[in-house]
Amino acid sequence: MLFEYIEDEAKAQNEQVVATDWNITDTTPYSPQQRNTWDCGIYVLMCIDFLVDNIPLDITLNDQLVLSAPNMPYFRQKICADLIRGKLHYYM
Repeated sequence: MLFEYIEDEAKAQNEQVVATDWNITDTTPYSPQQRNTWDCGIYVLMCIDFLVDNIPLDITLNDQLVLSAPNMPYFRQKICADLIRGKLHYYM
């Protein structure tokens, strides 16, 4: 369903999406859960960012899950910087 949505959006922009250029990733074995009620947008964007860069969603740093509330201010800054640069890079 998601790919159909992407195809429809691409058609609306007179673009073409090639299905064979995409890899579908199943995160069923581990998908971390957001633990608060206010970082949902940032959390979703960073999960996508991690998946695109082939970074495991369960990555830890100093025994703390990287995708956790204490890191959300950094991730907000990262997303802003990526938008300004026009590039999406994950620096760890």
